[in-house]
Amino acid sequence: MSKPSRRRRGPFRTRTVRVRFEDSDRPVLLVNNLEYPILELMKTSVRVRDLHEPRLPLLEGVTADVVYPHGKKFTIDGVVEKHSGDVTLLRFLVSLNTGRINRRDRFRVKYPIGESISVKMVDQELEVNEIAEHGIRIVKHGETVVVGEVFRGTLVFREGDSLSVSGKILRDEGEEYVIYLDRGIPLKKVMSEQLYLLRKYPR
Repeated sequence: MSKPSRRRRGPFRTRTVRVRFEDSDRPVLLVNNLEYPILELMKTSVRVRDLHEPRLPLLEGVTADVVYPHGKKFTIDGVVEKHSGDVTLLRFLVSLNTGRINRRDRFRVKYPIGESISVKMVDQELEVNEIAEHGIRIVKHGETVVVGEVFRGTLVFREGDSLSVSGKILRDEGEEYVIYLDRGIPLKKVMSEQLYLLRKYPR
């Protein structure tokens, strides 16, 4: 029988549920028709036994099925974050919620100092320090942006490629503006930005 465990990450933090499986009810991660036994399943990641050669490539995106012995399965997207011995950690692009993918949890990229991108508007260019599929955060540098107004701009990335986005100024958070995007950023682009940062700033 699987054994859920809970761990506090400090005072006043929510508890993280980790499910460890016995051999009799162990699900597998199915990637390109190869099976990886799941050792531990969490809301944001999964640990699997990786005995295949070659190993799952580090910092690569993976689409896989979690398949249970009784036939239940669901699909996840993630990034291979770490190898430790014969165990591989894969972090999800969207969090799990009671065994299902929670589409409200969006994959976010927080840029470190010196790596931020920009968004060009009609009469100004603003610094962007966080992106998600349906939102961005803009750093205040004295610019005037009105909460509730329609937002239109062009995101400019490191390589010089650009992307038109639109939405609404959602709220003012002191040092940042939060923008909701109805015309947002493709998940593939958000993921490529995260992979770039993981390669440049390994944990």
